[in-house]
Amino acid sequence: MGDSHLPRGAGYDAILFDMDGVLVEGWGTHPPVYREAAERALADLGAEATDRDLEVLGAAAFSEAIAERCRGLDLDPERFWERREHHASRLSNDRIDRGERPLYDDVSVLPTLAESLPLGVASNNRHETVRFVVESLLPAPISAYRGRDPTVEGYRRRKPDTYYLEVVLRELDVDDALYVGDRESDVEVAARVGVDSAFVRRAHNAGTTLSRSPTHEVEGLDALVDLVE
Repeated sequence: MGDSHLPRGAGYDAILFDMDGVLVEGWGTHPPVYREAAERALADLGAEATDRDLEVLGAAAFSEAIAERCRGLDLDPERFWERREHHASRLSNDRIDRGERPLYDDVSVLPTLAESLPLGVASNNRHETVRFVVESLLPAPISAYRGRDPTVEGYRRRKPDTYYLEVVLRELDVDDALYVGDRESDVEVAARVGVDSAFVRRAHNAGTTLSRSPTHEVEGLDALVDLVE
């Protein structure tokens, strides 16, 4: 999809955004959400668990330890994970809806950007939470968006795997896009796909040193207007 070492400015066909830490405040899902989601998933599946079980099953990342603990409880790890992802999405959406994770103020620039380019979102967060933010909160139309599938394979496809970013690019049918993120994995996935990256500095990543240089580095989303003029 083209070389990413030169800024393309007005040549961009679309702007794509990561969500957590870029559009929505916060690094990601509040950790206690995962334990409550695990408790609800176990109740759905009719399983009883100890506090030690919940300590393992409520971890943020899928791991072989979770799979082993599920098998010890006579549960299919895939089925448990899908139910946990379902509940984590609902709990996360409720927190966002209550204002516990607001949009960044500079998200107000999205309508201006949308006047000239289609916008997209590609996130490692769960798809149902991405859908909630896109359809309920963002102040501009998003032409394509994708979060992670609520499966073990979906979890393994998180960035810097290119899967979710490529899905959005295909849906938009564009080649020369700008991907805006706040983590090194965002810069890395853009490079792997062959699109430019804009690394946005926020309070949570102000001191981050990147091993790969982004195409652009910006202090806020307002700066994107100059990049696409």
